[in-house]
Amino acid sequence: MLQASQRITGLLLLAILCTNGTFAQEHGRAGIAESFKSFARHFIATKTVNVTYDDGEYGGWHKLTVVPKADYKLDLRSTDSLLSPYIGTIEYKTARCVTAYWKTKAEAQKDTACAGQEIWQGRDTYAFQDGKWILKSHKFLTPASEEWLGGDVE
Repeated sequence: MLQASQRITGLLLLAILCTNGTFAQEHGRAGIAESFKSFARHFIATKTVNVTYDDGEYGGWHKLTVVPKADYKLDLRSTDSLLSPYIGTIEYKTARCVTAYWKTKAEAQKDTACAGQEIWQGRDTYAFQDGKWILKSHKFLTPASEEWLGGDVE
């Protein structure tokens, strides 16, 4: 009789733990989703890049400005991994503006006129590890390319 009572108690405890675990897991998923949405908003808001460099191919300096567009898509999925239980993907577009070529870096940095503009697509994949979103893959699609370029980040 005692063994039957212990089994019933054990089964009840197991049921309670599973129910609480499911609730905690669902609550955790909502928190993870909100965390990734917040991360993506920050990513888009701060992704603007200004780079001035010497393009050896054309023999001059120019400035490249990359500005993300406000519209983007998110995907978030759970995995079987204990180290990276969630994978999030941000798909976005960027306007890439290049200035004219200049003889010096200083001249190129002062230039604010766009000599040519293209829209590129980006697809960045992040893993949720130790409470942070870690970049795992950066891919991009140019107007001239037919397939995604780039790849895993190490």
